Amino acid sequence: MFYKVVISCFKHQKFFDETCEMCKKEYFLVKGLEEKAKQLYEKLFLYYLKTLNNEKDASSKAKSIITKQCQIRNMQPWNWI
Repeated sequence: MFYKVVISCFKHQKFFDETCEMCKKEYFLVKGLEEKAKQLYEKLFLYYLKTLNNEKDASSKAKSIITKQCQIRNMQPWNWI
């Protein structure tokens, strides 16, 4: 499930303020999306590792799929991609 509307704090645009409720909501939403992306990467990596028998190729393929999904949704991929 992808959220089209991201809750964003207009007051604290360059950092998260731990005391701000809007910042907390935004942080947990982004954190949840990143965790789901990592789970998807793990599943894709294991699938392609079985079919390709090469860790580097499996990792590249899994990351390219996640990157493509981010592009489709007009999102920036995470740093670990």
